[in-house]
Amino acid sequence: MKKIILASQSPRRIEYLKKLGIDFQIRKAKIHESDFNPNLRDPIEHVRLLAFHKALSVLKSKNEIVIGADTIVVVRGEILGKPKYEKEAIQMLKKLNNKVHEVITGLALITHEKKVVGHDMTIVRFKKLKDKDIKKYVKLKESFDAAGGYKIQKNGGKFIEYIVGDIDNVVGFPVKLFKIMYKWIQEF
Repeated sequence: MKKIILASQSPRRIEYLKKLGIDFQIRKAKIHESDFNPNLRDPIEHVRLLAFHKALSVLKSKNEIVIGADTIVVVRGEILGKPKYEKEAIQMLKKLNNKVHEVITGLALITHEKKVVGHDMTIVRFKKLKDKDIKKYVKLKESFDAAGGYKIQKNGGKFIEYIVGDIDNVVGFPVKLFKIMYKWIQEF
């Protein structure tokens, strides 16, 4: 049986794999996301490419299945990653305010023999927010390790008017897609 390697240190992805009962090891992906300019390609192509390269960067032996993932938020054609500063987080949340956006996660499962890459997309609509509520949320420090600057599974969930699609994808790990891809890579 092949060892499962997660090319991510994301607490959410780690938590999901544990909930699924999968025995896995963690290896930090050896790529710099800044080397992959999101403005040079389609957002879906971008997350799929990043997920693939994250997985590929830690693949060592023939006895491994490596999982790579990347999540972005897209609003009116603009790709939003993770904010680094309070000001950036506030700007991101203002862009999402009272608008529909997409959360897209690229997912790659690779071995030396096989590679399968997919993606999931969820539509999310933010409620109309007051500036003071955005600033108060950013002070909670949830924004800084979440694409788009919010965590739907925590206090950011109160900003959501509705979603269409998989909430797990918004959290950062599309479980349904993963199960299909995982079964496929094990069988073939």
